[in-house]
Amino acid sequence: MKWFGLRALCVAAILWLAAPLVLACGDKLAVIGGGVGLDRLNRNVARGNVVLLVEPNSSLRAANDDLNLKRELEFAGHKVRTVDSTAALDSLISQGQADVVLVSWQDATRLQSELATRSSSPAIVSIAYKTDAADPAIAMPKDLCVAQAERRKGREVVEAVGHVVQQRKAGQQVDCSAARTASKM
Repeated sequence: MKWFGLRALCVAAILWLAAPLVLACGDKLAVIGGGVGLDRLNRNVARGNVVLLVEPNSSLRAANDDLNLKRELEFAGHKVRTVDSTAALDSLISQGQADVVLVSWQDATRLQSELATRSSSPAIVSIAYKTDAADPAIAMPKDLCVAQAERRKGREVVEAVGHVVQQRKAGQQVDCSAARTASKM
């Protein structure tokens, strides 16, 4: 019985000394913005090459500036590039460095018709920001994905992009209903 009490005291002392080390696992960094919170980690989502077409005075540029979409997508594990012209976008696409292109919903139909002539073109996700939710839904064809970048600091855009990348990596045709559903959560 005497040895049991001594062992229990030793275990308690070790736990008491190790407690500060256990609490220093990075949780404070997530609180102050220096790390990635556990809610941002989703290992089930496929990672892809995402290009943001942030032309001057576009709603996607405003969304990226206000919600920092590029950072949110990078936290999700995507490789993200921003371009400010369709010429720069064409260069990335011709090099095969784009799985998904994010564009303002006003420019999505035009860009889709330009990319339709290519043999392998990236999926297009149009981003609606600071607009009536009915406007993009009416203007967009059914085969074009639309994500509202209004809530949760752009997380709905990250979820929509994740669905589209996952479908492309699986070799499936992109089903925008899954992306639209993800953006409405």
